[in-house]
Amino acid sequence: MGLPNLHASGVTISSVLIPEPFLTRQTIEDLQFAALEHLAAEVAKQVKGAPALTFRDLMPADLGFPNESWTEQTGTTEAAWETTQVSSDVLADDTWVVIWGVQEQSERPVYQGIRWEVGGARIQQWSLTQLWMVPSRTGFVLSPIVISKNKVMTVYGYVLPGAGPLGSVTIQYLGATAELEGRALRP
Repeated sequence: MGLPNLHASGVTISSVLIPEPFLTRQTIEDLQFAALEHLAAEVAKQVKGAPALTFRDLMPADLGFPNESWTEQTGTTEAAWETTQVSSDVLADDTWVVIWGVQEQSERPVYQGIRWEVGGARIQQWSLTQLWMVPSRTGFVLSPIVISKNKVMTVYGYVLPGAGPLGSVTIQYLGATAELEGRALRP
């Protein structure tokens, strides 16, 4: 049985995951720097003046994971979209997140795709299948996702047929967290 067509839902794919081996180290660094610049520009739209920001690596707790692991349990469905544990409700005031990639760390593939909705609108959908064939199982996007406290975000995972109900999935989201300078960042 082939993999289902992720385009069948009528969603326009606004970003494609580029597997790490197809990018040079310099290109990856440039994508990360551009994502941080994009985040700073989005913050400047929301905060008067030229805000000074403090950045750090994105951590599981920033996106609603209850501990310092990126692992979560899938639901009871297969071959369907389900809500993941990622939540924007946990972002503190004056906190923003930018995501520029993903690393699939599960022992076996569970999610075929990831779909992002912000403010009820589908903004990006990533197919993870191309990552299964590269050793690092890491991919980067050209259009980073910026999340703020003021926007409701939902992330869905498409559970593969045969993945089994209540399977474990570990997907690390690659990005950064920013807060206004002078505010304490969560450790």
